[in-house]
Amino acid sequence: MRSRPFPIPHPLSTFLGLALLAATLPATLPATEAHAQVGAGGQEQAQADPVPRIEEAEQDFQRGVDAFEAGDYGMALQRFEVAIGSYPLHQKTTAAALMAAKALYRQGEYARADERLSRFLREYPSSSYVGVARRVRSYAREQLGLATGGGAAAQTIQLGIALPLGDQNAALTQAMFSGVEQAVTRVNRGEEQPGTTVRMIFRNTQATPQGAREALGALAEAGADVVIGPLFSRTARPAGAVAEEERLTMVAPLAGDRGVSQGRRYVFQANPTIAMRGRQMARFAEQSLQEDRFGVVSQPEGTQSHTLATSFRREAERLGATVAFSDTLRGLRAYGRLNERIPAPRLQNAGAVYLPVSGEQAPRLVQAALTALDRAEVPRLRVLGNSAWDDRPVEQSASRYRVTYASPFEVDPSRPEVQAFIEDFEATTGQTPDQLAPPGRRLAYTGYDVVRFLVGARLRSTDAAQAPPMREALLEAPRYEGLGLRIQFEGSTVNQGVFYQRYRDGRLERLR
Repeated sequence: MRSRPFPIPHPLSTFLGLALLAATLPATLPATEAHAQVGAGGQEQAQADPVPRIEEAEQDFQRGVDAFEAGDYGMALQRFEVAIGSYPLHQKTTAAALMAAKALYRQGEYARADERLSRFLREYPSSSYVGVARRVRSYAREQLGLATGGGAAAQTIQLGIALPLGDQNAALTQAMFSGVEQAVTRVNRGEEQPGTTVRMIFRNTQATPQGAREALGALAEAGADVVIGPLFSRTARPAGAVAEEERLTMVAPLAGDRGVSQGRRYVFQANPTIAMRGRQMARFAEQSLQEDRFGVVSQPEGTQSHTLATSFRREAERLGATVAFSDTLRGLRAYGRLNERIPAPRLQNAGAVYLPVSGEQAPRLVQAALTALDRAEVPRLRVLGNSAWDDRPVEQSASRYRVTYASPFEVDPSRPEVQAFIEDFEATTGQTPDQLAPPGRRLAYTGYDVVRFLVGARLRSTDAAQAPPMREALLEAPRYEGLGLRIQFEGSTVNQGVFYQRYRDGRLERLR
């Protein structure tokens, strides 16, 4: 077990660990991004005159990045200064200028960071980094306010972030971090509890199991109280082993494999596992819908559909309900003939049929199953499903069967809190969450919700000295209703919070 360092005097001094994104991700700095490199007078370089790539400057810049990642901010500043001042304008000029300011910030030299960032904004007004520079400058100025009499923070939460950098993961990492950043900004502005500060420490998982293990070890060494990440089960499992050894609370935001947290005390999954979703649907059907006889139809073993069906069936039987039949269907044609495989008398005997589907054909399987049920002509049959049934263009036919399903993620854009998040997100990133690819959209909301849940769980005690360890705080936290997530651990390390929706009268409505 590691020993924790004493709190660092500058409560936001590790906030910009993830700021490497702005300097290293190709999505942020394309190879010939002339529009991001602007002369001292503010004039863009002509498109016909692309900014050159200078190999020596690239090497100096990378040395600065390596030093920054190693925590040697003095050396990082020197290397970035060389990359800026020793060459004519090149592809890393603005990135080096921004990273030099961040190195100053990390050293606690907030006045110099403020001055450097103000100069950056004057000299490069069209840079793609302008938004980042403005945010960093605002944090530096906040620290200058604290240093001149703002007072010490009542609680400081050391938030570790373990995400992958690199071409294939750039968009997902940026989406996740943008959501995290929105939540951290809200806390640090005093909107949660005045005086509370979140300090972020970033480590690159490299999207590999070994990289994930190293990232968790580095975050433990850096004194993180809790870690968000890694993203996927493949890297979250090995990272969880390190978290367990270090007794460092880790929250995997997206991993759905039960093996990530199974048998572990310090590893939590914010995304309900596939098995948990099936169990929760069975509980809801039996306890809230008052159904006590079920049929279960799924795809073959090895699919998410089969995992959902197995966990549903076991939970229904545990609750004392009857499972009248359980069957598997393979392929679209079999679903289109569901009424032949399971005749009307058997369907009617069940009362409610659980029909989870998964995979690329899921939308077509939904339509085929509904068409087959229409041919069966079973009155008052209820269909239960999973998130693959969400918001499909089948409102009328689904309403005939009161299709009710469970989903781990849902956003209601009419909520004022969601609208505020969208506006802030767009102001920060230049696009709304809905303009991101589907995984990115979900990660943006997830990053925001997980941070707010973690902070809320920790701040249930207003006295920093009385605050429980993060693990206990998560286990005991009340249900959190977020913008896109419902988080409810209730003594478990797997989130049990899901949403329930139903098709009725040709429209979709939330039940709970």
